[in-house]
Amino acid sequence: MPFWLHECPSCGYVAEDISEIDEPTSTLIASVEFEHLQNDQSLKGLELKFLKRGYLDSELGDSKNAALHFLYAAWATDDAGNQFGAKKHRSKAASFFLQLISEIPQTSEEFPLLSTQLIDVYRRAGEWDKAISVANDLLNTELNETVRAVVKFEKRLATNEDNDCYTIEDALK
Repeated sequence: MPFWLHECPSCGYVAEDISEIDEPTSTLIASVEFEHLQNDQSLKGLELKFLKRGYLDSELGDSKNAALHFLYAAWATDDAGNQFGAKKHRSKAASFFLQLISEIPQTSEEFPLLSTQLIDVYRRAGEWDKAISVANDLLNTELNETVRAVVKFEKRLATNEDNDCYTIEDALK
C-alpha cells in the first residue's frame, strides 16, 4: 500500500504518477479544501495520502477511484488502530459505491462485484442492517457460485455483528 500512490513533497499532490498534473487537478490542489486536508494534524501517512487522492477523485467526478481511495484510507486507518477513523472513511467510501451501483444495470458484470464490496464496507463499518439489506437484495439476483458464497458469508457475519477482517478463502471454506 505505501507504494500505490506517490506524493509531491512541496504541494502535496497525490497520484500513481506525479510527474504530470492537469489543470483541473492543479486548481483543486490550490483549493482551500485541499489545503485544510493537507494541514489536518490528525491525519498522517497513508491515511492522509489516500484521503487526498479520494478527495481529488471525488471532485474530478471519478466515483470509482474515490470509492477505492476512501476504502484504502480506511484500511490504512485500521492498520493504525483507529477504528473510529476507519468507520468514517468506510462511510465515505460507501456513498461512492452506492453512487456507482445506482448508475449501472443489475445485469452488468460489475453490479454484483460492487455490491459485494459495499456489503463488506457496511459490515466492517458496523452498519449491520445496511449490509444485510444489500446482501438480501443481491442474493435475489443471478450470481456465480463464488460471489454467492461470499455474499452469504458476509450476511452471516453482519447478522452476528462481526466486523473483523476476512479473506475470500474464509468465505469459501
